[in-house]
Amino acid sequence: MDISSIRRSDRLSPDVPLGELLGDVAGQAQGIMRTEVRLAFAQARQEVSVAARRVALIASASVVLFIGVVLSIISAVLVLSTLMATWMAVLIIAAVAFIVAFALLSAARSRT
Repeated sequence: MDISSIRRSDRLSPDVPLGELLGDVAGQAQGIMRTEVRLAFAQARQEVSVAARRVALIASASVVLFIGVVLSIISAVLVLSTLMATWMAVLIIAAVAFIVAFALLSAARSRT
């Protein structure tokens, strides 16, 4: 007997066996669980999609930032090379870059 064929008044009737009622409840519970699993998958898919877009934007921004930093370092070397020998300008800028990197690493270590 299909659940859709049972009328509300028949469910309350003492003529419907308990096993059949329990079978109907089990079938409904399975349907609810399937629906919940589908909903969970849909929500997870949507969250992953949003996260993927954010990661792509952050990666793009990181690449542009890296290019900007490299161009800034090259510009600093070119400016200093007008005042002193090029090798000395490169050495000074490299030393400044190492000091900044060390300071950033020290700050990151102290926060963890």
